Amino acid sequence: MDYLLDTHVCIWAIAEQNKLSAKVKKILHNPKNRFWVSKVSLFEIAVKLKVGKLTEFKTSFSEFVRSIYLSGYEMLPVKDEHLESYTIIDFEESHRDPFDRYLLAASHFENLAIITKDEKFEYYSKIINIIW
Repeated sequence: MDYLLDTHVCIWAIAEQNKLSAKVKKILHNPKNRFWVSKVSLFEIAVKLKVGKLTEFKTSFSEFVRSIYLSGYEMLPVKDEHLESYTIIDFEESHRDPFDRYLLAASHFENLAIITKDEKFEYYSKIINIIW
């Protein structure tokens, strides 16, 4: 199965696996599964590093990106179709995070399950397979 990792899950999968649920660890260790990290997640990490919101981040940004590739995760580029999907999805008004909204739109278009601990993603469980 193919999965899109939410930004925090990507960070935890690389650097803090103890924060992952047992279910997610099992999914991540299954060699039959394929994992995607959106370039938008990398942008979100860069923004949060710049404004000091990722104080627990213990590596350079470039080393972290290298670790993503070494882990066998694939990069999901920004596509026009993701942006079109963004304009079509009825987003929950209380869930205004543009990074999350983009990941939801991309996972919807690509038909990817999304792995996240963010409870706000449950609003979209009728159209997107949400895993935690």
